[in-house]
Amino acid sequence: METAAPETEKVQPTVVAPEFVLSVADIATKEGESVTLTCKVKGEPTPEITWFHANEPIKSDDVYRVTPGEEGESTLEIPEVFPEDSGVYTVKATNEAGSIESTAILTVTGMNSLS
Repeated sequence: METAAPETEKVQPTVVAPEFVLSVADIATKEGESVTLTCKVKGEPTPEITWFHANEPIKSDDVYRVTPGEEGESTLEIPEVFPEDSGVYTVKATNEAGSIESTAILTVTGMNSLS
């Protein structure tokens, strides 16, 4: 009796589109305070996370600190905010299965607000 060689099955890696476990939320603060925006995403392969302010990509520098965390978490920290930091912040998670976005509005009020 002849035994047929088993066919080698190509196992496709699981591909899952990004999904937010934790979205960013709107925040209001005073000038000079620090602000932290955090999100958490899942997906397969692990999504790449990009932060934007007013549709411009954010890179870690003197003004912004972008920190990847455990299990798809990403944090955007602004150590000292000014009124010009107000606006829409977007976090985008992308992998080969797709991309998703979450937005938050940062409102910064001046220190010398007249009431």
